[in-house]
Amino acid sequence: MRRRKLPLRRLRLRERSRRAAPQAPLSSSAHPIVTKQASVDLADWQNVTAKPKDEIVIVSVGELGPWGSGRTRTQAELGIHPDGTVDLSAGAVLELAWNMGLLTWADSPKPGWYDTDGNLVPEEDIAERYHDEVVARSGIRPFEEGMGDDYKDGADEEEAEVFLDHDVTFSVPTRDVAAEYVKLDEAHTTIAPDEESGEWNVTRHAGSMIRVPRRATMTRTVGGQFPKGFDPTRWGIPASMVGDVDKIALWNIVTTVDAYLAPASPRPKSSSPSTPRWWLRPRALASAA
Repeated sequence: MRRRKLPLRRLRLRERSRRAAPQAPLSSSAHPIVTKQASVDLADWQNVTAKPKDEIVIVSVGELGPWGSGRTRTQAELGIHPDGTVDLSAGAVLELAWNMGLLTWADSPKPGWYDTDGNLVPEEDIAERYHDEVVARSGIRPFEEGMGDDYKDGADEEEAEVFLDHDVTFSVPTRDVAAEYVKLDEAHTTIAPDEESGEWNVTRHAGSMIRVPRRATMTRTVGGQFPKGFDPTRWGIPASMVGDVDKIALWNIVTTVDAYLAPASPRPKSSSPSTPRWWLRPRALASAA
């Protein structure tokens, strides 16, 4: 069989085109979930009379729960198995590990992710090294510390109703305050001025009901909590605010910042953790929906 020889020039062109041909993208488990824009039929909007400036457009949502952000929570829900194991992408493991303080980015001495001992961790090793730990720190787990510290040892504080078997007297600064105790239980409460101190004495008589705190045994010892180690200061919240502002309010600020970052807002200041503080007080932001 006779084979036809191609001219040298055509061989070179064929080799050049083969090199220039687009290669299939390398598969990566870092971000397996690819979002797509929903199809829109413009005909459905022809009868809209509202002006665009008067409409509210939701472009992103911030979320924080037992599995971290909405991104990591989605992967956990889709990746959990009946035996309790959870499949997470490399990106989800890295996000959780960073929020938990297990990894920190540094530009020197060499740009990369460093562990708590200051050692550089190769990115290709992060998923395997930290997967089991971030899973153990997330989701429904025993009440031990953090959010679950109030329920430690399987008990919670509650108030029990008891009835006095003798009179009990205590002092309050003014008559108005003393009168408030009378309103609560007029049948068992009397008040009188204390001439020496200038205060007022309130007496609860025998038979009066009072509430006494106690540690009550709980029927459940596990529950959904924020992942162990999550710290709002990693998102730029000043350390001075952590002790002065309610924790839920702080995390509400974080989720707001996350919502700004997710759609890649073209306004640089919108991506700064401090931006919401310029426009809203933390107390007002904490009640935002």
